[in-house]
Amino acid sequence: MRKGDDRIRGVGDLPGRKVGTLSGSVAQEILQKISNVDIRIYTGQAEPYEDLAIGRIDAVLMDSPIAAWYAKPNPALKFAGPPVGEGEYGIAVRKSDGDLKEKLDDILKKLYLSGEMRRIYEKWGLWSEDQEKLRGLIEDRSRAVDLEESRKVPLYTFFPTLLKGAGITVGISVVSMAIAVALGLFLTLVRLYGARWMSALATAYIEFYRGTPLLVQLYILYFGLPNIGITLSPLVAAFIGLGMCYAAYEAELYRAGINSVPKGQAEAALSLGMSRNQSLRWVVLPQALRIATPGITNDFIALFKDSSLVSVIAMVELTKTYNILAATTLRFFELGLIVAVLYFAMSYPLSLLARRLEQRLKGHRDSE
Repeated sequence: MRKGDDRIRGVGDLPGRKVGTLSGSVAQEILQKISNVDIRIYTGQAEPYEDLAIGRIDAVLMDSPIAAWYAKPNPALKFAGPPVGEGEYGIAVRKSDGDLKEKLDDILKKLYLSGEMRRIYEKWGLWSEDQEKLRGLIEDRSRAVDLEESRKVPLYTFFPTLLKGAGITVGISVVSMAIAVALGLFLTLVRLYGARWMSALATAYIEFYRGTPLLVQLYILYFGLPNIGITLSPLVAAFIGLGMCYAAYEAELYRAGINSVPKGQAEAALSLGMSRNQSLRWVVLPQALRIATPGITNDFIALFKDSSLVSVIAMVELTKTYNILAATTLRFFELGLIVAVLYFAMSYPLSLLARRLEQRLKGHRDSE
């Protein structure tokens, strides 16, 4: 935890705190067994300690080797309490490579009994009395980790967790799309009707966001801004990142819609005594938005899928939930199919809506 913060002296003080950990680790399993802990899941080892140092989270629980490398050298951090739990690292080989396994076992045994392994561990600050248990593991070569048990768990047991992730995905997508629609309309109006310098800024914004990857934009928002004193929560960074990116695409849809409205429409409104703002509000925009609506719906579908990218900033939405479950159970295929079906179930109704809107628009044009 952070130096100067004495609220946490062990895992018993973690309830009610935001605690970071590594996806699929023993530390994650330990945290999941403690009630009322706001667990923040990360895919990398360095990011949790960076978030801890700047105050995004209250503590980090990870394996001792990771903590010794990333946390111990950081002057802003300290260890809180003694180590908890127990985990073992192993080298995996195919069952058919029995000779290779025997050679590896012999090398590890020689390293341990000669004291060389202890010297290496002490060099990197990893040796403790718990390492003495390695002798028993080395002498008992029949011990192995059986991951097949995880494949026997019924798939329906994962549904509540996956549905929770799907709910977060829907929430992120809806809020982000609302931001994109409002900001995109503002950018279009500034670009078409604002002063020259304002139009240039709006154009630069649109071209920048359309020309750079969304993933890079999210990294800058979440990990880059703290370098200049701006810290965003994962949820806020997800809203802003997706919303600002898709606003650029929405702006182009609105611009195309406005340009498709005959100029005579606006001129007729002005001849009736309307101001330019009234003409834009009551005559031009309603027609332009009607034309742009199918494209907006298609963008909403794309945003649903792109929301999976927010998993890189510690947001546990549907894709991140799938990654966690698949990594701990190795059931990548079955869980992947379920997640694909969930994404399809969320996006297909929007596809039907877009198709219906296009048909209505076509029918309206034909009647005209």
